[in-house]
Amino acid sequence: MVHFHFINLRNHVRYTLNFRNRAIDIHERLAEEMNLALDSTLVLKSVECQHLLGHYSAPDFNLNIVMEQDKLMGYQIDENTGVELEASRVYSETPDEFIFGDMFGRVVRDKAGAVSGLRLSLGRISTELVKDS
Repeated sequence: MVHFHFINLRNHVRYTLNFRNRAIDIHERLAEEMNLALDSTLVLKSVECQHLLGHYSAPDFNLNIVMEQDKLMGYQIDENTGVELEASRVYSETPDEFIFGDMFGRVVRDKAGAVSGLRLSLGRISTELVKDS
């Protein structure tokens, strides 16, 4: 994450993340076609991140995270119209850190350890979303 935050300061984050995400997609496709195991140092299995599933909201940002074809997908929804603004895969770095689009995400947990929200960041700008019950 430190590496990506440093690159973000130089405003190259989109290109780096695009390359990274495409490389992960290719690795998954090749592993599937060649019947090989995924490299767990590169790809965290979506089943290890099911705690991310759900609806999250902030004043100007609504996000639905769902499982589709064994992959975590995030859908940014307009609160007023219900129109889907962005659909992007959620790439998990660790069970508590992920990338959605060109944003870095981190799980927010309550005192009991349950997921209570998400913090999405574009470097210095961040938004905290609350998980709906």
